[in-house]
Amino acid sequence: MLNLSVFDLLVPVLVIITAILYLPITLIAIIKNQRTADLTSWKSFQQAWFSRFWNFFGWASRPLFAPDVEKVVSNAHGVVVDLGSGSGDWLYLFTEARNRNITKLYLIEPNGDFHPVLRKRIRELGLGGKCQILHTVEDLAKVGVEPGTVDTISTVHVLCSVQSPGPLIKSLYQYLKPNGKWLIYEHVKAQNGRSVAGICQAGMNTIWPVFLDGCSLTRDTEDMLLHSGKWTSTDLRPGSNEGWFNLLPHIVGVLVK
Repeated sequence: MLNLSVFDLLVPVLVIITAILYLPITLIAIIKNQRTADLTSWKSFQQAWFSRFWNFFGWASRPLFAPDVEKVVSNAHGVVVDLGSGSGDWLYLFTEARNRNITKLYLIEPNGDFHPVLRKRIRELGLGGKCQILHTVEDLAKVGVEPGTVDTISTVHVLCSVQSPGPLIKSLYQYLKPNGKWLIYEHVKAQNGRSVAGICQAGMNTIWPVFLDGCSLTRDTEDMLLHSGKWTSTDLRPGSNEGWFNLLPHIVGVLVK
């Protein structure tokens, strides 16, 4: 069966190879744009590199994840906080044509290299009237968002990359209203660490963060989410069509405060 294919073991390798191809492209762009300061800081260079890679790869890989992401993000309503908006690959799910129940949209993206393309996609999708880009979760308070006032939090392929996920998740939880929803599509640690997938995942994770801006393959995001606060409903399930050898297993679903 296709979903049990050992080819899944090679997927992270192919992703890393694609990221490497964007290394010289990033160097040329930095020099051309006279952003030589990015060459003196590994973090700055890594963010510039990742943004160029993800501008292509995020869009190119979207069809693989769209069935799960579209189904879960369609639950967004009211005041929405989207964490790790990146290059805006999923912004179309927040448009008036797809969802008329959204009143305000806060896009939190710490990597400033994503902001130009993010602003472009906001304009193209007609979201300028209800959308605001922020750098960090802390900026929510700066623009007047108070704890207990957010209807929806959306996280798609982001909690694997944040530096201090536990505190960040608990901070975001405080912003949710009672009965507020946290919409989730995240890749997570393999359930069985002693399986072929678990062993390969752990080995691959020794180099993966270097090429994917600090992303971790082995983060137990599900456990952190479930223990971030009290939930009245926890509807999480594995991603669709993911086999035994998948090194990027997902959880998808909705948590209700």
